[in-house]
Amino acid sequence: MYSSILIGEHAASLAKLKAQPSSLLQLQYIREDYLKKKPAAVLFNNQLIPLANHYDKVGLSLDFSDSIFTKLEDNPLFIIGDPTEWFFQSSVEALISKNPKMIAGLVFIYPVGMSSLDSRKEIAALIHLIKVNSILTYFLRSPLDNFVNFSDIVIDPMQEVDLNSLDLLIPDLEYIVGRKLTQSPQ
Repeated sequence: MYSSILIGEHAASLAKLKAQPSSLLQLQYIREDYLKKKPAAVLFNNQLIPLANHYDKVGLSLDFSDSIFTKLEDNPLFIIGDPTEWFFQSSVEALISKNPKMIAGLVFIYPVGMSSLDSRKEIAALIHLIKVNSILTYFLRSPLDNFVNFSDIVIDPMQEVDLNSLDLLIPDLEYIVGRKLTQSPQ
């Protein structure tokens, strides 16, 4: 059994394509509003959590460990997001540093800026960390065309899905790296 979580702006925009089950977790960065004097925060399942640290990888990791990850269930997470978003990268890196076994798998949704060489360089460190920790990772091309089918299969809590065979069930989903388990995480 696993819990699905959408992390970042791009993933949140895809979730709006179809009504999602209440069991779906969502994590989004909310920018600081200088005019209203509201600090930056994280929106975790409609709960606003102020960030105590700076918006950098170290600060976000501290905030995630202190306030956000304590709210997660014991189920491993199946994480969906855009790997070029710094917030997504920081979230995944913080989870891996806390406990890589918390991650059942990852799906990178096709990023808006993937054609840019800089984006590829930015995610190289994340890919290396995922590979070293042998985390099952997929890449979803054409997310606008395939997200509804993807969410029916992966996000629906009533579905018993073998994460190892997702690439056989969903068009344009490609296996990237990580363990191919003999069975789904328990």
